[in-house]
Amino acid sequence: MAALAFVVGAGLLYLALPRTIAAIVKLPGRPVLARIQERKPVNAEDLATLITARRGALSWADSGRDHAVLGLAQLLLARGSERASGYDQRVVEDAIGSLRDGLALAPASPHAWARLAYAELVANGPSAAVATALDMSLRTAPFEPRLLRVRVELSLHAWPYLTAEVRRLVHEQIRQAWRQSRSQLIVIARYTGRENVVRRALSEHPADRAEFEQLLRRIEG
Repeated sequence: MAALAFVVGAGLLYLALPRTIAAIVKLPGRPVLARIQERKPVNAEDLATLITARRGALSWADSGRDHAVLGLAQLLLARGSERASGYDQRVVEDAIGSLRDGLALAPASPHAWARLAYAELVANGPSAAVATALDMSLRTAPFEPRLLRVRVELSLHAWPYLTAEVRRLVHEQIRQAWRQSRSQLIVIARYTGRENVVRRALSEHPADRAEFEQLLRRIEG
């Protein structure tokens, strides 16, 4: 029995060791991730630290969350590029790969799906890939206040590629966005050129539709 207990204990230790080392390797990047989650500024050096830490952790233990965090850090690094386009497309492609790897392991993350939709939009413009990622983000969490604005904007960009079912979900997102911040929704509608989509979403409530038209005219004027 003692020998059996030793073998079992050694086996469990062997299985736990990679994850323990991965957790240690991630430590330098944790303060950076905390600042990102708190919406505080981070610089390229900070993001490089986070990227190196998560890559190191993934070399010890595969994790959907670690892939997702790596993709987020790469996406932020690409957005901070000084190139003329404002994005480093090579790093954006790296982010897409990391996000896809993470979602293959943990497909129930609405935030990761939304980030993938954003990365696909940056890489290739509006496309079926953007629409598919948005569909998954909405299915995994239809009511997520923290994703409301970005999902409405992404949806309006990718509108021609959305299915009828997804468009119905987006209409509800638009109505929520209207209740949350009218001025922000007006800006998004104008920027994407999808004012008519917003009109249709608000058409069930004539007072809201009328107010939308009034605010829109005020901005245009």
